Amino acid sequence: MWSWLGFDTPLAHRLASCVLGVAAVVVVGLVGRRIAGDWAGILAAGVAAVYPELWINDGMLVSESMYILVIAATLLFAYRLWASRSWVDAALLGALIGLSALTRPEAVILVPLIGLPFLFSRRDRFPRRVGTFFVIGGLCLLVILPWWVRNLSQFRDPTFLATGNGVVLQVSNCDQTYSGEFLGYWNVECLTADAPPVSEEVERQLAESDVPGLVGLQANDDVDDSEFDTAARQKAFDYISNHKSRVPVVVAARVGRIWGVYRPTQTVEWDIFFERRGHWPSWTGAWMYYALVPMAVYALATMRRRRVPISPMLATFAMVTITVAAAMGITRYRVGADVALAILGGVAIDSLVRHFRKRSTGTLATDAGHQPV
Repeated sequence: MWSWLGFDTPLAHRLASCVLGVAAVVVVGLVGRRIAGDWAGILAAGVAAVYPELWINDGMLVSESMYILVIAATLLFAYRLWASRSWVDAALLGALIGLSALTRPEAVILVPLIGLPFLFSRRDRFPRRVGTFFVIGGLCLLVILPWWVRNLSQFRDPTFLATGNGVVLQVSNCDQTYSGEFLGYWNVECLTADAPPVSEEVERQLAESDVPGLVGLQANDDVDDSEFDTAARQKAFDYISNHKSRVPVVVAARVGRIWGVYRPTQTVEWDIFFERRGHWPSWTGAWMYYALVPMAVYALATMRRRRVPISPMLATFAMVTITVAAAMGITRYRVGADVALAILGGVAIDSLVRHFRKRSTGTLATDAGHQPV
């Protein structure tokens, strides 16, 4: 859209991403406000504004900058639906999940992760619960369908949302990532090991590129993106089937990396080197993440006590875990959960402030600022 309007330079796209980032801060604040009141919303927006794992994406020209906005909007309408139970909010929630999936394909699994809990709500009759779930799924499919049809007609091999899934699987499933220092991560040698030799000119261009380790890749004009991706996916599946005994270890390492409990220092250093996320933002983001995790646990417990649904938040954590278990443990893949952490951080700070105010005044005042979902 920005290019269509004439803003087609890298700098213009970075500025456009910053606009999306500012909008995401506002929406994060609205989610916090809906969960726990005005001050919780303001605090959640404040956390989102300074949390490097969110704003670092705005200058990198990656899809995560837009993803943060649509995931925050998805959470907002998930909580709206829990309060209203209206067909309109169900449709809007499904449409937003569709937009999220068009931004990062793994978001499509939010349909069951967010939608299924509505089937078990005792507030509505069973037919309405089933209808709510199918409206969410139907609108998600409706939003995705034009892009899906375009892909099926554009590419030689069947393509659903993107042509990069096979490459992701190949770079994360080989000897280098199933043991050693890259365990649970990715390694470009998984992709280049059996690549044909490149010309001196291509090797020079790759050596001068911003992406380290890409020497050895060579495009083939006779193969379109879908065929290249299909071949990469098949190689990954073949490797997985031949190394099934290592899969549980690799999956555990991937999940451990994404949640910061397995080789956290190495993961941050590779965020700096491979992802080009910068030294201070990467380390500041890591330390803020570790501070937000216990606050999120406290916020979830507070929400449960107040009878505020926690399933939408848990859905984002489950989505990230499932995605990383199947792909690779890089910090950027956690961004959906980082949105939830920022919201929960605001809710936790608000709850703690109220708690200590009550203790200091010795009163039994209720949470006047709380707006139940």
